[in-house]
Amino acid sequence: MLPGQVFLDATRDRVPDVPEDRGAEWAVRAYWSRDDVPFHLPLKVATSPVGYAVVNHGRWIVRCPFGCGGAQLACRTDHRFLCVNCLNEGAGGQWVAVEWPDDVAGVEDALRPRMTANANTDPGETVADLITENAERGV
Repeated sequence: MLPGQVFLDATRDRVPDVPEDRGAEWAVRAYWSRDDVPFHLPLKVATSPVGYAVVNHGRWIVRCPFGCGGAQLACRTDHRFLCVNCLNEGAGGQWVAVEWPDDVAGVEDALRPRMTANANTDPGETVADLITENAERGV
C-alpha cells in the first residue's frame, strides 16, 4: 500500500454526521440501488448466518453470506450488514451480524507492506498466516 494509505471502512471518521454505532446504515444508504423496492432498514439482527469482515484491496468489506455476489464496506463500530443486492432475503430481510478479526491492527500491520491489489484476507485468516504469506512472497 502507499505510504500513509489507510484501510477504508464505513466508520464515523470517514463518514461525518453518522453516529458511530450506525455506520452500517450509512453503507446501505450510500450503495442502495434498488428501484423495485423502497429504501428501508431492518429493525432486527438475524441469529444466523454471520458475515465476516475481510480486507479486499485495502478496504474492509463484508461479502454477502447468501452467495449473491454482493459486498460493501464494513463498519468497525457497527457490526451489522445488509446486502443492497439481495436485501438479506435468506435472513428474512434482517441485518446479519458481522464478525471481525480479533486483531484488526495486527491484520492491517501485516498487510501494509503489500501492494493495494494484494492487501486481502479471507475469513479466519490470522496475523500469523499473513506474515507467513508475506515471507513466502518476499514482502
